[in-house]
Amino acid sequence: MQEKRNKRLFWLFLLLVLTTGVLVYTQQRSEEKFEQKDIFKVEDLKAIDKVELRAAKDTISLSFVGNKWMVNETEPADRNMIGVLFATLLQAEAKRPVAESKNDSLVQHIQQTGATVSLFEQGSLVKSFVAGGNGTKSEAYFVNDAAQAYVMQIPGYRVYVSGVFELSESDWRDKYVFAFNWTNFKNLRVAFAGKPADGFEIKMLDDYFGIEGIQVDTTRLNDFLDAVSLLTVDQYVSGDSLRQQAPVLTITVSDIADRHYKLAVYGISDKGKTACYLNEKQAAWIDNRKLARLIRNRDFFVKKP
Repeated sequence: MQEKRNKRLFWLFLLLVLTTGVLVYTQQRSEEKFEQKDIFKVEDLKAIDKVELRAAKDTISLSFVGNKWMVNETEPADRNMIGVLFATLLQAEAKRPVAESKNDSLVQHIQQTGATVSLFEQGSLVKSFVAGGNGTKSEAYFVNDAAQAYVMQIPGYRVYVSGVFELSESDWRDKYVFAFNWTNFKNLRVAFAGKPADGFEIKMLDDYFGIEGIQVDTTRLNDFLDAVSLLTVDQYVSGDSLRQQAPVLTITVSDIADRHYKLAVYGISDKGKTACYLNEKQAAWIDNRKLARLIRNRDFFVKKP
């Protein structure tokens, strides 16, 4: 009796192995035969000068204006994120079309929850598709104009391909606080609320930058200027309630054209970040560890004997 049971289990196991093998082989053969991997690619990405991402929550326009990419034609774009966007467009491939039995429902889901990606060259639409994914963001899909969905991949990487098209407007913006050409630097002023003696101005003295009235430690001065030039925002936030309060620290950088770039730091912290205001128009959170390198008074720069 036991022997018959064991034989039956063996044959069931063998059938399962064979069935699984056939399914895997069939899928692999199907993917090997699929020859439209480049269906969503653009022949000349370098010619693309505008990318529009239209989702239910908002529409984001990334356009090349003058010599740089802009977000909604008003704010400089994060060059690294633009690089990620174009790397995705260059490398993403269609792995296979979604099965006909699932296509209609999946297309409806992607169209409701995803983003319509439109690529332009000098005002003319070059390519358009809808990008989205499943609920867990473990599989990405693109939908073409014929309402056919395709499973997407970047060969050699386990990455959610549609993720870059789902970013918010603030994610695309340049994160540098003092985003200007530092070769045009003129001076930098630091002011502490209620402590005018702690403030200072860095400017060109003779043949190098210094602070009038003191002999500076050039290493500390250079480290400070590096920290200022590399300072980045962690999160842009909406609202202007900070305007009603006084900052505890203000850093103002001016260039040779007398344009001013201002950072106001407030005494409001949350989860390791501090509330700041940029150029008197944009609130943001900045990591306390970054700001700690900037909280230096005048005496800090005095060269020790």
